[in-house]
Amino acid sequence: MKKICLYCCIVGTFAFAEYKVEYNGIEVGKVENFDTLKDSYVKANPTSWLSKMYLGNRNLIIYDEQFSLSKDETKNKYKKERSSLIDLLKNIYSGKIKPGTIKINKDKKIVLKKEGNKYYYEFVRKGKDKVGGFFETKNKELIQLVENTNGIVITKVR
Repeated sequence: MKKICLYCCIVGTFAFAEYKVEYNGIEVGKVENFDTLKDSYVKANPTSWLSKMYLGNRNLIIYDEQFSLSKDETKNKYKKERSSLIDLLKNIYSGKIKPGTIKINKDKKIVLKKEGNKYYYEFVRKGKDKVGGFFETKNKELIQLVENTNGIVITKVR
């Protein structure tokens, strides 16, 4: 019973939170929830005039190689994410995050180190450090994620 209550609290927290997505200091859009992670993508609604100019009335879909839904180019702009950010978000969302190594496949893994509420991570592909950054959690809820290499920042708004 405790596990069910904890799971509902975690899922409920992410379901009603809203996150701002920035790329190199420019606000790209808002993510209303992370329910789409089960299908290996994140959907961001454009908010700034620059992102609306680029995307038009379309949403930005960031996906990984496990994405299998059909693409609708008239409603969405698709961007394949290669640095395992979706895999990291899946692990944060599931509440399974802890220091150590998360194996994605035989060539890719995520290495995590924890200091207080802040986790530092590195995506490693074929034995080489690829991308790094950090994220903060509070009560198993994502507060902020910063990906240093590509300048991606996801921040909780509410």
